[in-house]
Amino acid sequence: MRILIVALCIFLLQSCGIKQKMEQENIASLYQPGGGQIFPEIKVTPVNDERVLISVRINTNELVAGNAALDTVPRWKLMIRPAYYDNYRKLIPADSLSIIVSKEKNQSTRWVEGEFTQRCKINSEGILQLQVIDLHVNTVHRFRKIINRKNTALELAGELTRRRDSVVLLRPFINDLAVYRIRFPYSKVDSLTMIYFGHNFPMPVPPFSMEKEHQFSFEGDERKEFKQADSFEVRFERPGIYHFLPAGESENGFTVFKWRKGFPSSSKNTEAQSLAYILSREESEELKEQEDGVINFWNSLSADGDQNAVVRKTWLSRTEMANRLFTSYIEGWQTDRGMIYMVFGPPAEVYKSETDENWVIAGRQNFPPLVFSFRKVENPLSDNDYGLQRNPAFKLSWYEAVEKWRRGIF
Repeated sequence: MRILIVALCIFLLQSCGIKQKMEQENIASLYQPGGGQIFPEIKVTPVNDERVLISVRINTNELVAGNAALDTVPRWKLMIRPAYYDNYRKLIPADSLSIIVSKEKNQSTRWVEGEFTQRCKINSEGILQLQVIDLHVNTVHRFRKIINRKNTALELAGELTRRRDSVVLLRPFINDLAVYRIRFPYSKVDSLTMIYFGHNFPMPVPPFSMEKEHQFSFEGDERKEFKQADSFEVRFERPGIYHFLPAGESENGFTVFKWRKGFPSSSKNTEAQSLAYILSREESEELKEQEDGVINFWNSLSADGDQNAVVRKTWLSRTEMANRLFTSYIEGWQTDRGMIYMVFGPPAEVYKSETDENWVIAGRQNFPPLVFSFRKVENPLSDNDYGLQRNPAFKLSWYEAVEKWRRGIF
């Protein structure tokens, strides 16, 4: 049985003042990979015009189990510390106390869960930052989530529940064929339009390219109408995007992403596709035609097989991190931020505002750092869509980074 203990002390803000702005704070630590990293599922649901409920769920497979002080029963124990940026500018303490969540270990245990409320007014947008502290190994993990209450978007986010076991999904992507129920607990919805989008998108062009990029069409490939009060049952048969519009809505609704099996980890096909970032077009096509093309490429980097394996492992790790951090309507490795993250590595500095995200990548010795600017794209399917401000000046740095990968250096 889940034990949820509300701590008796208010969260003390660390390393930043109440008046500090997010665009002045370096949040690059949120993008840094780390050993034993955990990735919580976070769901935001409205309570009223002033407050939202934050639900946090963490897979116990990513945690270290310890022994309780008074007995020998292994259990997981975490502290969750929230903070919130109101409209990305003013950092305010979360209304809740820090919470400690714990759970005894048994074969049926899969999740450690906790929840708290946060002040977030309707018609506003801000960003939630969480520190999750594993109290058994004294490690700190940091996460962020955009909270968007503009244009009733959050109120129409809906709730996805598996019919067979009534498990509510906190994240918007799935990879099975189960039947799901969609509910809108805070809005009365009598009918839905489901818009299906196929899932074949081109690679982003390099950061120096000025060629016109592929424009995503929000018209969709297929539409289907649902008319049933209170709940709607759907089986997601094909990979792609399913966007649900309640009656009367033209954009705001609820989006479900059906990714490939194994997401967010890299697959064999994903690895072959992603290598297009560091291959010529001809090399990329040849690699796809060869059964062992990917392995042969990594083995060709140098005569040191162990080093080649390390380089490949780093590439695959960055692919997975890009998927966890930057996925929007496409997998994270295929986005502009994912492209820069994979080729150049995690940024040394990240500064974020309501409309922009600016990355600073350490430059070569005696050379200035690279600065990549990403502009938020208004996208009814995702709050996590950012486009790179491309510039021909990036050409030399791009090819130098690509050449390092091809020499087995990163």
